[in-house]
Amino acid sequence: RQAIKLTEYFIENFNVDTSRIYAAGYSAGGKTMSCAVSMRPDLYAAYLHGASQWDGDYDSVAKKRCCRIYLYG
Repeated sequence: RQAIKLTEYFIENFNVDTSRIYAAGYSAGGKTMSCAVSMRPDLYAAYLHGASQWDGDYDSVAKKRCCRIYLYG
């Protein structure tokens, strides 16, 4: 939730191209961002997920078709 709030803060307070918001997560950060991306796939254009377990929900991301997810590790 904090990652989502931080993203929303930047959108509201800076000149952000919302079609180009990218996220990445590695290890524990990957678990955190997998949850954030699955809660709000509309916020992120792409997400790079590495060396971590996916704890998010695949269905919400697939249904929105807004976020591209790249897995590595």
